[in-house]
Amino acid sequence: MKVFNRPIKVGGHAIEVNEIEIQALEYDGDSKILLCTGTTVPTADSVGFAKGCLFIKTDAADGTKGLYENQGTTSECDFNLVGDISLTELGVTAGTVEADKVLVAGESDNAVAVLDFSSMTLAEGARVLRGSSLDFEAVTGWISFSGNTTTGFRYATYFQPETDGDAKILGHGMFPFIKSGGASDRMQALSTVMTVEGTLESRGGDATAGAHNVWAKFGADLSSATIASGARIAPIWSDIQINNGDVSGEEVFGMLISAGGSGIRSLFRWEGTANATYLIETENDTGNGFMAAQGDYKDCKDNQQTANLTVKINNTVYGIPLMATA
Repeated sequence: MKVFNRPIKVGGHAIEVNEIEIQALEYDGDSKILLCTGTTVPTADSVGFAKGCLFIKTDAADGTKGLYENQGTTSECDFNLVGDISLTELGVTAGTVEADKVLVAGESDNAVAVLDFSSMTLAEGARVLRGSSLDFEAVTGWISFSGNTTTGFRYATYFQPETDGDAKILGHGMFPFIKSGGASDRMQALSTVMTVEGTLESRGGDATAGAHNVWAKFGADLSSATIASGARIAPIWSDIQINNGDVSGEEVFGMLISAGGSGIRSLFRWEGTANATYLIETENDTGNGFMAAQGDYKDCKDNQQTANLTVKINNTVYGIPLMATA
């Protein structure tokens, strides 16, 4: 007499495969294992497991996966966690994501790229990276996106080093070098190259609007910041250091200004509420550099002429007489 409506307890069949003990719970028609359990995942060269066989790791740690699937063959099994994506599964035919260039990077991944688009052909108007309703956020370290903006693309990179101690603060630098024994007729560190084919609109009263390839700005909130006596501030520091080098061409300039085919309204424009104490200040001797010693000129009214500001126009050198005010 058969008993109905009673649970059936399946104990399984204890076997050993390649010195690994498992409990076989179910077989297919070819006597290949379909479902099994154990504490050790079968090795890759084990036989007797059906394609798609499921292995349950009964001692898997709390919060970790314990279900494995045989993705190999019946003669050489290959059990992988169900839900994990292997590298070979990341091969995409359109805009290929190569298996050795996935979004994984560590100390041993120096030879791969986190993102690699070198083999991608973009359609006209397409973009490698695109985001709608995104805005670059000023952060320390990596670039982040947040919020919505109507101002369009704002920053390609944004660096904001910070410190609350006495450490030195160094910003983003670009340092091209010509190595020993090398030669080059062009050495450039370009901050901005901009081409305008449309219309650069009027500023409309906005003092910050316009096209500024370099905007060097130093800002300090004097209600909380302290500029100590003896501190030096210079939004632009032009520094020429040629030690024991061959400067036979003498084409060395502190600043070189060229305008191409366009005209310049002013070489320099001064804006601001405070006046400069001096137009030019130098610690060099008057006979060194652009401050030339006194020449054969008449006195400037009641004050004795002390030096000349030398100016070279074409190949002629002129001296603008200077007189001491104190």
